[in-house]
Order: sequence, then C-alpha cells, then structure tokens
Amino acid sequence: MRHFAPLLLLLLLCGCTDTVTKAGLDAKATEHAGFTFPDQTYYVGSDGGYDYFVIRRGLGGSTHRCRVLESEAAVTNRFSVTKEETRWRGYGITGIVVTNGQVVLPK
Repeated sequence: MRHFAPLLLLLLLCGCTDTVTKAGLDAKATEHAGFTFPDQTYYVGSDGGYDYFVIRRGLGGSTHRCRVLESEAAVTNRFSVTKEETRWRGYGITGIVVTNGQVVLPK
C-alpha cells in the first residue's frame, strides 16, 4: 500500500503528459505571455529521466502537463515529482527557477 501512492502519481502524470523538447516547453510556456493573465509554468519534479511541468492557462484556465528529458537540462536542483503545490517552482524560459523567493541560476 505504501508504494501505491507514488505509482498512482506517476501514472497520473505520465498518462496525460506530452513529451516535448526544452524548446517546445519554452514555446508552450510563453505562448500567451502578452495576455492580461499570462500562463504560469511550474516545475513539479523529476522521475524516470524526465523533468515534469504544469502549465496553467491564464486566470482559472485549463492545466497542461508536459515532460522534458533530464538530459536537455531544463532545470537544475531537481527533486522527486510531487503533487504538493507548495513545493512546485516557477519556471522561466531562461531556465531560471524561482524557489520561495530565491532565484536559482542554471549551471
């Protein structure tokens, strides 16, 4: 039973998740940058050789999930995939990830 929750989380993330390149992620993350309520992109963790992201469309819009191969170095300072939104990090196309008000620069 202890292993059921992580397995379920992985199935939920992978089952509805598009695999994209870092360039594809960056394009999706900035697609509505000029809108009044732009999309918000979050890094939600890494698992199985992929970095996982959630893109929330505008104000109360839909949620899009995608993943990028870890080898494309979309983020640094990885952590395990989590549904706990307080641990998610904002993602910008420069690869800079904001964590609790601190900026983490890519290496």
